[in-house]
Amino acid sequence: MLKRLVICALALIMSVFLCSCPSSSDDLSSEEEISNQNGEESESGQSGESENSNMSSDIPTPVITPVSVMYFAYDQSPYAVMVGTCEDGAVVRAVTSDGQSVFSQSFYGWFSVRVKYSSGLETTLTQEIGGVRAEGETLYGKPPTRPGDAEGVVAGGNFQFFYEKCLRDFKRQNLPSESALNSLTNRIKTRVNELKNNGMNTKIIYIIAPSVISIYPELVPDEYAQGAGKTKRQLIIEAIRKGGAVAIDLDEVFTLHKYDELPLYYKTDSHWTEYGAFVAYRELFGIIKEDFPSAAPYDFDYFDWYSGYFKTGDMLNYLKMTSPVYLTPGFFDSDCLEYSFFRSMKTDVTGVERKRFKETGVYSEEVTYRHFIAANRPELPNAIVIRDSYGTQLTDLIAGNLNNTLFQKMWDYTYSVNNIVRYNADYVIYILSEWNADQALYG
Repeated sequence: MLKRLVICALALIMSVFLCSCPSSSDDLSSEEEISNQNGEESESGQSGESENSNMSSDIPTPVITPVSVMYFAYDQSPYAVMVGTCEDGAVVRAVTSDGQSVFSQSFYGWFSVRVKYSSGLETTLTQEIGGVRAEGETLYGKPPTRPGDAEGVVAGGNFQFFYEKCLRDFKRQNLPSESALNSLTNRIKTRVNELKNNGMNTKIIYIIAPSVISIYPELVPDEYAQGAGKTKRQLIIEAIRKGGAVAIDLDEVFTLHKYDELPLYYKTDSHWTEYGAFVAYRELFGIIKEDFPSAAPYDFDYFDWYSGYFKTGDMLNYLKMTSPVYLTPGFFDSDCLEYSFFRSMKTDVTGVERKRFKETGVYSEEVTYRHFIAANRPELPNAIVIRDSYGTQLTDLIAGNLNNTLFQKMWDYTYSVNNIVRYNADYVIYILSEWNADQALYG
């Protein structure tokens, strides 16, 4: 309190002093100001250039954040990835002692570069800012660590990471058989007819979210060749539609928004961001509003969006580059951070908040369990939501646009007509990630 009073008193004294001092610009017209800024002569015969000739020496030289490597670990041996900090907006270039040259556009002051490692390899890292090389360089010569076998990760370009298992989708190595696709179509037809025969107007909707590797193939390392033709996810979507259910294809809308200021996906976590989930939510309720106009999706500005640095997600945990949030709350000097964007509703519609760990953007355990949300808005529809971990980013959005919502336990894919009747569900909504599309294919 005392400190605030002192600061306020000093500010008041300075303001009185400044107001009492004559200003040299008070007698200048706006035209004269512009003339002097352009170095032309004023009425006194002095040019603006000569008057301001010494001002540049008073401008402090900006402090540039040097390139600093925090971690170096194998992702797909013999390839290894360096992760560290740099100047925000810089391009980091790594040149190895055996002639490799790779670069990374920084993401809010963080970078990653992937090199093919051999014993004794040394790497020199520099950075360019606005196309101009900054002074200083960093020499790194330590060997990479081995992360373990918990989950395979591939380091892509510009601080973007991928699950190794997504490479099968990328290469088109996991395409389903015609028999499997026909079986899916027939199973959907059976369910749709069963609902109609029981006098229910319930609709089945699938969202199979594309993985980040499908939307940003240009960031995949060159040694992985992208396959041609449709992906498994796209073939499954076609089979679902043939069966009479709704399947939302997000490829077009995600491609449209892939370069927005707010990222669709986390860089270091395998899930879509709250913004990516918001874009999917708009597509979902754009369909539902055709039956229930009052369920039209909210606009971007309906939410309060905020941002900041948070602990990175699951993929860097698998590379042992940060401490898991649920084990060690709070930030540590050894933690890699990611700049993320989050939302909160301006109006409390459902009494439900976005549930996540405070230190990170990913979901908390609260939203993984089976739970029922009653918003008490009878003009809106009811739904049962069947989901994997991608559904956790949509919990508050979906509940905010419905009357009653049953969220089945995460990874419980049970389809139950009894539940549809019990909860008077107008919709059964599936939310699956691309790498989990087999849950739709094989039921």
